[in-house]
Amino acid sequence: MKAPELMLGIDVGTTAVKVAAFTVQGDLVSAHTTDHPIGRPRPGWAEQDPLDWWRGCVTGMRAVLAGLPAGALRSVGIVSQVNTHVFVDEHLRPLASAIIWQDQRCADIARELDARFTTDEKVRIWGGPIVLDASFVGARAEWFARERSSLWERTRWV
Repeated sequence: MKAPELMLGIDVGTTAVKVAAFTVQGDLVSAHTTDHPIGRPRPGWAEQDPLDWWRGCVTGMRAVLAGLPAGALRSVGIVSQVNTHVFVDEHLRPLASAIIWQDQRCADIARELDARFTTDEKVRIWGGPIVLDASFVGARAEWFARERSSLWERTRWV
């Protein structure tokens, strides 16, 4: 008998990692959720430990895939929080907590950066007259460089 063809979905969300296996027809086979906290060490700040996400993925995949036939998995889809940034070193190790989409610590820097561009420049660079806000990666990188300079020096990727 042929093993069923399954798809695995992983959602690294704001409050939990959700992992689920589905048939290619979309029927749910198995699911697991691992909660994780949001740190709010100061007003306007929102951060998480990226290793909590990793542990949630590993725990969820083990739980969902346990007992499924070998070779059944055909694809994996992964989604995550929008505008969430992790500063990592050359070995992909997080250097600090992730700054998640809810965080506003970079609002002043974002306003500084936004003021540097005309509407025409914004349209040319980003395709529209966007307003750079606290979730903009450039504002977050600038904040990290200013406030965590020794870690910024070790940052290889964001």
